[in-house]
Amino acid sequence: MSDDDTKLTRPTGGCWMNPIFAKSLPSEAMCEKAREIYENADDCPIGAGLAGTMAEEGGMNIQNNVHWRRIRSLLDDPFIMKEPGQRMKRVYNIGIDIVAAVPFCFQEERGLVLYFSRSTADVDSLRHASNERCLLRSTDLIGANCAIRKARKESDERRENRHRKSLRTARKIFIKETKSLAAMVLNKEDIEELRKQRQREMEVSRGFAEKLGPRRLAARMSCAVHQFGKLIMKRIIISRRKWGGAKLNGPPRKSMIDCLFSGTGAFLTMLALLKMN
Repeated sequence: MSDDDTKLTRPTGGCWMNPIFAKSLPSEAMCEKAREIYENADDCPIGAGLAGTMAEEGGMNIQNNVHWRRIRSLLDDPFIMKEPGQRMKRVYNIGIDIVAAVPFCFQEERGLVLYFSRSTADVDSLRHASNERCLLRSTDLIGANCAIRKARKESDERRENRHRKSLRTARKIFIKETKSLAAMVLNKEDIEELRKQRQREMEVSRGFAEKLGPRRLAARMSCAVHQFGKLIMKRIIISRRKWGGAKLNGPPRKSMIDCLFSGTGAFLTMLALLKMN
């Protein structure tokens, strides 16, 4: 429900369609229609369209109430105001005929949840007390999620505004207290302090280099010895396999490019020998 209580707006991610229902549709065109209904929903004023009509008939202020209607009867009723995009008719054309509307009011957040069913669904099972209790509790959960989403959005906006304000304040303080480059160059004391600091940093770096020199050399030597040992072991393993022979097994298979290269080389070699003879 909008802030002025004049229209119903579907929030982002406020729709779910059973994948089994989408896969059971007879054609790809029907699946595309269902996907369009699932992704797009325009704002609906109270008393117009499917959601607006269900809200007006069921009442937005009546809690713990499940209002049932058939979409076909809404389409045949000349006093029902249809929406411009004919969403009600498109929903009916993909095989949905039964709709239940459950309003919610949670922490000043008001809205309406619609539950759709196939035209072939068992009405007695849908209107059973246990199923209606499940719809009511599900609506309470959806209403709580809508309320916390709105509160979280307001909190994020407030936190972002505070962050921007802090950045502006810090920038003003930095500009006010930071010395300009020209003032630092003309001030001999600042230049001398910077030179001494640079010398101290160079001395510290030189000391670390002298301490780590032998260790660095030892690490490089150990790495080189390790790599050389791995190479020797690899050659020994390959040589041992070669010394064992093929053991009456055929040669390994080659790719088409290797076979073409070998065949071409052998053919050209034999052709050259024939020409020489």
